[in-house]
This record gives sequence, C-alpha cells and structure tokens, in this order.
Amino acid sequence: GFGKTSHVAAWADRDGRPTAWLEVEALDNDPQLLVERLIELLCSVSDFDAGRVPRPPISTAQFETMIAPAIGSAVRRCTQPFMLVLDELHRLESEVALSVVAAIAHDVPPGSTVVLIGRDSPGTSIAALRLRPGVADVGAVDLALDAAEARRVLEEIGVSIGDDDLERLLEDKEGWALG
Repeated sequence: GFGKTSHVAAWADRDGRPTAWLEVEALDNDPQLLVERLIELLCSVSDFDAGRVPRPPISTAQFETMIAPAIGSAVRRCTQPFMLVLDELHRLESEVALSVVAAIAHDVPPGSTVVLIGRDSPGTSIAALRLRPGVADVGAVDLALDAAEARRVLEEIGVSIGDDDLERLLEDKEGWALG
C-alpha cells in the first residue's frame, strides 16, 4: 500500500551489491524452515559459510541459544558485501524466528545491509535493531506524507484543499500518497 517494497526494490537495483530477497510468509514462523531459507539466500549473495550453522533437528530452545548465535557469527565473517531484504517482516510472530533475524541483523558486517520491510516492527528483538549500522527498517511511517508534502502533491494534480480537510485526509489515509 505505501510503496515500501517498490522503494526498496529501486534501491536494490541501483545499489550494485548482490541482493537476496525473502518475502516472509506465515510458514517462516517455523524457525527450522526460516533458517534453511536464510542460509540458502545468504549463500547465493555472499561468502556465507553454511557449515558454521548446526543443522536441525534441534529443539526450539536451541534455536535461540545455538542456531541464532551461530548464524550471526557466520554472517559477521562474510567478506563479500551484500544486501539481504526481508519483506513483510510483520508476518513473523514467533520470538524464536525473530531471534534468528535479529542475530543476522545484529552481526551484519561492514559494507553489507539488512533491510527489514514491514507494516510494523514485530517483537522486541527487532525494534532495537533500528539503531545498528547496516540495518535499514522501512515501514509505512517512513513513507507517509506529512501535511506539506501532501499539499504539494494535491496542488500538482490541481486539487485545492483547506487545512481541516487536509488534516482529515491525512488521518483517514495515514499519509498514504495513493490514498
């Protein structure tokens, strides 16, 4: 709706680094499946050493204590810069799966970027990552228009609107440009 995916796709096209893109699905709340998908993507765009990550079957508790740290450590060792995009991140509800994402984002090496796209930031482990170098969090609030921007867009298409109507429009459409 807000153009988050299109915005990041254009960025990735211009960027030049190898880019891996994961559209997160509800089934990715299974940490075993998520880890396998992430390992495959990271191997496709970098010198990620999949051998450093213990392979399931592993208990759910071990994902947070063994797998997440191991995948983070393997990411940190990558020397080839890459971009990893996780789109629709709000679909992840499992704290265990989120811990895997957090480990990757926490340990992203210099020159690489992990881009988190979602309607909101799920889980507490992800919220703190916004401050880390190499992590870009793109949400609806980042692309929403403020009053001045919305007025400029409306004027460019020949629409004149009063302040009260503009305020109601922004509130109703949450700043969404296409609204």
